Amino acid sequence: LLQLCAIGNLSKVQSYVVHTFSDVNFRDYDRRTALHVASSEGRLDVVKYLVSKGAKVNRSDRWGGSPLDDAHRHRHTEVARYLRGRGA
Repeated sequence: LLQLCAIGNLSKVQSYVVHTFSDVNFRDYDRRTALHVASSEGRLDVVKYLVSKGAKVNRSDRWGGSPLDDAHRHRHTEVARYLRGRGA
């Protein structure tokens, strides 16, 4: 799921979540979620989808960074604005 979010193909992310693996809050070895990855890559459509499926906007990775921090770090202002509007 995290790799699909990095690529940003929304239809593949949706299909994967529906048919294969529905835990949108799954964490990798660095405690990053799909929302961290999509936010880092500026994939606003994927970010919106993950949040609609229950992704937690304030989860911290192993370094204490949130999806909002990742969006800011990579200058994805639309993603950051969206996450702030969802309580991040």
